[in-house]
Amino acid sequence: MDRGDDQQCPPKLMTFDLNNDRLLSKYEFSSNLLVNRSNLITPVVDVRDNGRNTFVYIADVIGGIIVYDHQSKSAWRVNHPLTLPDPAYSTHTIAGTTFYLADGVFGMALSPLRCEDGHTSGGHQQHGSYHGGHGRGGRCEEDRTLVFHALASVRENHVKTSVLRNRDNFPRGQNQAAAQFKSYDQKRRSQSAAQAMSPQGILFSGLLPDLAITCWNSEQPFAGWNIEVVARDPETLQFTSGVKVRYGQLWVMSCRYQRFATGTMNWNEVNYRVQSARVEDLIRGTKCDPKTNNIGSG
Repeated sequence: MDRGDDQQCPPKLMTFDLNNDRLLSKYEFSSNLLVNRSNLITPVVDVRDNGRNTFVYIADVIGGIIVYDHQSKSAWRVNHPLTLPDPAYSTHTIAGTTFYLADGVFGMALSPLRCEDGHTSGGHQQHGSYHGGHGRGGRCEEDRTLVFHALASVRENHVKTSVLRNRDNFPRGQNQAAAQFKSYDQKRRSQSAAQAMSPQGILFSGLLPDLAITCWNSEQPFAGWNIEVVARDPETLQFTSGVKVRYGQLWVMSCRYQRFATGTMNWNEVNYRVQSARVEDLIRGTKCDPKTNNIGSG
């Protein structure tokens, strides 16, 4: 049960076998990885070599990323200014309700692994399966890109997973690889919460004030002319707090967080929704569709 802001126990990462509901592993994050009232959300799982090489990247909305190495049963904290909230974008308006929320890193997504034969290995977003170092017939690159942004920001940022996976880059809370964390040149037009990337490298993000879902083909520059709205609904897409891509289906969880934040929640209304649509249908004919030539160049 969610007890709100009352922390009943230290945060844990637990792994279950969904075939029999058996608990496979449990890792408790030590207090030295946390800052004040850390809030760990949106874990992104990077599985390689049939599970022998598994990392999890976890957002701390206070401002930071926790990296967990499953093989060594260890974790470390990554701090960087790009994971912090921007005060200029800490006020949000959703469906006419304005509230203040200075959350740092929130939305994160993993790029697929590119292979020599053109095949992409990356499994399903937030499940990131990758088995071995080869695709269908060619060698796959050994690196991926973690794309991330703060809730209170209009910047989209990126860093190579090889940087995050090297614990030596982050001794005692320091970041000796700070220059490897970068922002895309262009900004989004508004704040965004959760996001996910398809195995084909299509990033889906929920825009908060726009009450919409956008797509971006990560093979193209991150810019307004390459970002398209694929769904918009002022009723059902209020605060998209969860986004997943699995088996060619985009799943979105939305809620009326703005009502919760302002104490105006009406429990007689529908306040939480889980919706889905086929990725192929959403991007058909857009600049995100690899089958079209509608890619902008600026």
